[in-house]
Amino acid sequence: MKFRLIPIMICIITLLFLATGSSADPGASPVGSTFTYQGRLERNGTPYTGTCDFLFDLYDAELGGSMLSDYPVSALPVENGLFTTKVDF
Repeated sequence: MKFRLIPIMICIITLLFLATGSSADPGASPVGSTFTYQGRLERNGTPYTGTCDFLFDLYDAELGGSMLSDYPVSALPVENGLFTTKVDF
């Protein structure tokens, strides 16, 4: 699961930086660093239902990078394999 999340997280964070960097309006309100992450979780090929603990890691490169930060989420509900959470490194 960790290896599938890393490329997705890097893409999301890159898009977040590009979106905030392209808005050069000095009067605009600051954009927070929190974003919504949605995912799908399967166990033995079947969508999982229950609660899970997640640990989201932030790396400085897609491959062979160093971990910059992590963000734990405890007891996150998963319904029919789908979950949504807020992540803020």
